[in-house]
Amino acid sequence: NFVALVRAGYPIDVPKYFGDAYNTLMTEMDEADPYASLAEIKASLSVELTNEEFRLLIAWREAIGVD
Repeated sequence: NFVALVRAGYPIDVPKYFGDAYNTLMTEMDEADPYASLAEIKASLSVELTNEEFRLLIAWREAIGVD
């Protein structure tokens, strides 16, 4: 489970996992409405993610200090 590994501090290469979509996803997450629910944010992304991938992206952002 990548999410648990990221939260535990293991060096998972999340940008490599998402590939070319990484920068787009990070930008869209930065620009997301801070009052939107996680479901609304996930639905607004231009890249379709599974729930597990979305949780991984959130865990990664927390791990690198991006709210």
